[in-house]
Order: sequence, then C-alpha cells, then structure tokens
Amino acid sequence: HDIGFQYTYGLMTLMLFLYLVNVSAMSRRLQLAAALGSLCAALLLGYSFKGKGLTYYAESYLGNREYFDAEHEYIAGLDLQGSVAADSFILPHLWKQMELYEVDVLPTLKTDYVVIWNNSGYAFYKEKYVNDYELMEKNDQFGVCVYKKKA
Repeated sequence: HDIGFQYTYGLMTLMLFLYLVNVSAMSRRLQLAAALGSLCAALLLGYSFKGKGLTYYAESYLGNREYFDAEHEYIAGLDLQGSVAADSFILPHLWKQMELYEVDVLPTLKTDYVVIWNNSGYAFYKEKYVNDYELMEKNDQFGVCVYKKKA
C-alpha cells in the first residue's frame, strides 16, 4: 500500500468537488472564464511534472524506494503511547496514533511525544519546540528524533 496515493487522492478529490460546486453557482460568463483559467492551470501543472523541478524528486524517490519504504516502516513502527506532535512530512507515517498534531501546536499544547527530523535544516525545531522534552530515541539512518515530555 502506497501512502503517497492516499495522501494526495483525498485532497484532490475534495478540491475538485469544491471547484465544481463553486463554478456551478457562477454566471455563464464566469463559468467560461473559470474553465479557461483551469485549463491554463492544468497545462502549467502538467508541464511542471515533466520539468526539471519535480522529476528530480520523483526519480530520487523511485530510485531509492527501498530506503523510503524502510523509513516508513521505522516511523510507523514507533511505539508511542499518548499524544504526538510531528513534522508535517512525518505525520502520514504516524497514522495509527489516536492523538496526532502538527509540531507547530507545541507552543499552546504540550504533547507526550515529539517526532522531528534530525538534520541541519530542522535545527530550529530543537531550539523552538523541545525544551520541555528529553531525547528518547535517535535514528541516524533516517534522521529522526523522538522526544518524550520530561516528567
């Protein structure tokens, strides 16, 4: 099962439904303008999938599928009993958690665990969010850190 399909399919279905609902309430002239605008947007989006920007990430993912599958298994297999705040790229992997939040809720809501990336691009998370937490687990292979709220 590929979580990437599930993650985008529901969102795109909702957006298409909302688009159709809104366009149906417009006048005929605005409907034509919306159709033309949508066609232009679809062409640009289609081009971007074949352009250099997205093909790098697609090729990286497809070329390293075993690594990304192992990363998913590791993150999904974390045994975290309680509320969890995680980075948005980690959230889909933690779908089994009963109480799951985006890491940005931490200033107002203190969760039992925090799961964040452990690389230089995410160093601000450590400074901003995990002062009240202690390091429980660190995985250097996937660059993931799990913090538990201090007792």
